[in-house]
Amino acid sequence: MKTINLQFIDAALGPLVGSAGDRAQLEHYQNLNPDNEYHVKAVIAETLKPRFDNRPERYRKAVRNALAYALLQDDFDFTTIFINNRIAFAPPATSRNFFFWMWQILFLEQPIRLDYTLRDATVIRDFNEPLQWGRNA
Repeated sequence: MKTINLQFIDAALGPLVGSAGDRAQLEHYQNLNPDNEYHVKAVIAETLKPRFDNRPERYRKAVRNALAYALLQDDFDFTTIFINNRIAFAPPATSRNFFFWMWQILFLEQPIRLDYTLRDATVIRDFNEPLQWGRNA
């Protein structure tokens, strides 16, 4: 049975985490329309993708599994993840869209396949695991 660590979703948001507390970031994103797919994807490509691509393969796979698991759930609470990470712009009206767009940018629009081993996965939130796995060794 697989284990999914949902903390990897938060970890993948890294460069945007806490930006709501940064005046410069708030000003930078003040005119961003969070429902504009093109603009939000540009933010994801500029801020999240370079850091993500520089992480070890097992880290990227863990992010992929966690994000796929969340996106495959009908009732996953994406709004709370977005808000708790204090991102400098509002989530889209349908917060799931941000994470779907994030998937498309990080994984080059690979389809999200229904993986039954993910559906039955044990879900954890281990804050240390992404920190340990995210190091480039």
